[in-house]
Amino acid sequence: MINNKISAIVTTYNRGEVLSDCVGAMASQIFRPIEIVIVDDGSTDNTCEIVKQLQSELDISIKYIRQSNAGPSEARNAGFDAAIGDYVACCDDDDLWHPQHLEWVNDAINLFPDARVFSGYIGRDFSEKSLVKSNNKHYFSTYVKVPNTTILYRKKQLLKAPFYTPCFSTVVIHSDIIRKIRVDKDLQCREDIDFFWRISEVTDIVLDERIHAMALQLPISHMSVAADADENLQLELQIKRGYWGVLLMQKTVDRYPDNRVFKKLLAQDYLGYAHYLYIARRDKEARFNLVKSIKSALIFNQIKLILRMLFAIRPNASSVLR
Repeated sequence: MINNKISAIVTTYNRGEVLSDCVGAMASQIFRPIEIVIVDDGSTDNTCEIVKQLQSELDISIKYIRQSNAGPSEARNAGFDAAIGDYVACCDDDDLWHPQHLEWVNDAINLFPDARVFSGYIGRDFSEKSLVKSNNKHYFSTYVKVPNTTILYRKKQLLKAPFYTPCFSTVVIHSDIIRKIRVDKDLQCREDIDFFWRISEVTDIVLDERIHAMALQLPISHMSVAADADENLQLELQIKRGYWGVLLMQKTVDRYPDNRVFKKLLAQDYLGYAHYLYIARRDKEARFNLVKSIKSALIFNQIKLILRMLFAIRPNASSVLR
């Protein structure tokens, strides 16, 4: 059994109140990382003071990198550059690792030495009932269950359709990969999907079906708000998600221009984005993105939005955001 050298990386922005818990979970791993790299993406709260306290209290090497606010993608790349381990283990500042996360991953690395990406599931707590996982069976069609294990294995292959991608807070990646493939700095959301879609063509992926991390339920975060948040705030969030979804799929279609699956998904994303813009009374932008949807591929629901616009039927935000 080889004890692999793993660097832990956490990216953070104005989350001083939860950063200590995240880093504490890293330092408390049964299989300990060789270092913790904290990348501060230009925080304006007390993050710097929290890091100094952690450096003095925890018996582990902690690197602190502070950069001007550039977004999560650039922060992840900065962490990759600073890490010295053979593998890097990522975590968002509002997530917590299971105490055995790195132990399970180290075991998997030894069992499957040809793979370069290892991951598990994330939950709302560490019980199986809290699992955050897509129910779309097609997303798992390229994975093969390894008998008598908790492992799903995906061989490297040309990307033809979406598949279940690891979560950054549970993923461990070999340093060879992050030297070749970077997180796309243009994507401030959905960057994880794009990153792992590109990685999947150059390496096998090992997915452990146990819960490796827990997502903290914060009132508001980069791309989520509480269920009872103000309707305008929820609508604004949906518009942001729509924008980043369109950008992700447009980049994917640009890479695979003959792939009809991705063209249809792009049409759906443009249409969804146009729909929320129309609800927000941003009609010019809504019409523009509806046209983009039609140019990408023809889908039935485009007719519904066209009719709503023609007859000035505007859905109530509350009915759509439930």
